[in-house]
Amino acid sequence: MCSANLNRRLDWTRDSRHLVASIFGREDSPWEGLALVSVDSGETTWLTEHSPNVMFGDREPAVSPDGKLVAFARGSLTNETIYVLPLTAEFRPAGAPRQISGTGPARSPAWMADGRQLVYTNLKPGVITGYALATIDLDSGKPPRNLVELGSNASTPAVSRQGMLAYSTRTVEGNIWRQYVASGGQPVPPVKVSAAAAVQLLAQYSPDGSRIAFFSERSGTREIWNCAQDGGHCLQITSGGPLSSGPPRWSPDGKQLVFDAMVEGASDVYVVDANGGVPRRLTGQGPHGNVPYWSHDGKWIYYSSAVNAARQLWKVPAAGGQALRVANNGAFMVIESPDSKHLYYIKAGPDGKLFRSGVDGSGETELLSGVAYWGFAVTDDRIYYLHEPSAGSIEIRQFLLATGDDSRVAGIDKPLTAGLSVSPDGKSVLYSELKTRSSLMLAEIIIGR
Repeated sequence: MCSANLNRRLDWTRDSRHLVASIFGREDSPWEGLALVSVDSGETTWLTEHSPNVMFGDREPAVSPDGKLVAFARGSLTNETIYVLPLTAEFRPAGAPRQISGTGPARSPAWMADGRQLVYTNLKPGVITGYALATIDLDSGKPPRNLVELGSNASTPAVSRQGMLAYSTRTVEGNIWRQYVASGGQPVPPVKVSAAAAVQLLAQYSPDGSRIAFFSERSGTREIWNCAQDGGHCLQITSGGPLSSGPPRWSPDGKQLVFDAMVEGASDVYVVDANGGVPRRLTGQGPHGNVPYWSHDGKWIYYSSAVNAARQLWKVPAAGGQALRVANNGAFMVIESPDSKHLYYIKAGPDGKLFRSGVDGSGETELLSGVAYWGFAVTDDRIYYLHEPSAGSIEIRQFLLATGDDSRVAGIDKPLTAGLSVSPDGKSVLYSELKTRSSLMLAEIIIGR
């Protein structure tokens, strides 16, 4: 997702012989942790413990000028706070990480030259854009100070040894596009469905194809919107910024939407009326979870959850009640087949593998790999999916279920974010463009004096 573009992944230790890096790779956790990596040998030593929480990780390390501390962002994506970990002379943990009070949600810490102050990116709750820089003195006990003089959308600070501040600014705009895939001839150009000077993503066709639901930040926070299939006649469905990892999915009768939302650092599944209203939480009698999908009979909602760091597939009654575990197979972004006989899903990892199983999780089979941006959609006879054959090259492909034939449908010359949806008649798909403009800035003042 686009928020990852703000993340700094590593920093040097004082001796220049090691790196502290935020990396994936632990078998017992699908998310990032901090590790010490030797430049000479490549030996990796984990500095922080994993967490079973969904979307939780330790990111963006910054080693203090004296080498005795490493600051980092900890928490669920877009809901992190700043922590500091003490280090020994050998760059091993000298105690437990300490949360810096008042620094949340925040990311991208950087040390001032005096080693007492941190400057960091202060996030606006409920969105993946909209941020500013702030600074805090770790010794004074005073609250953070927002650096309003640097303006909005300032992020990712870096500080020189003399205390000068460099940072980036970024603006994001989003468009939703419709690509016709059943033309029977040469691919036709895509049609812009919705455009705004804001993030727009994860669009989904309604069961009858007349409406689309998607997330947009056009109101100032990320909300679910319900618009006509041409992008007009829009309704704002939620309020309060339900920052989600998966698309809003329609109920089979088109009257409700299911989605996940971060509340107090945990992702849960909610249902809301398709015309707006107060969302109802479904995962109160089961584990937290995300990326829900409505079963075609309307009785169940599948969702993915990380329990003890292992991703599991669950389902909960749409009317509310006790959640049931379906499988412990790592399923993520689950879709039920139109005939309700199979589940299709991807698993966390860089290879984008797509699997199929029975609705009870049995008989798992790998169908294909290379699914990009969590983008796939299932029809009666085929799977449409996004694929990135090379850096900067994106295409829509189709996989025929009966024969296994895999072919290119159309190319995409736009930067994308997550998601793909196919129309009920199988003639078109929706995908989301995310355009980013960045500038590198240098402050004319010395912060912290």
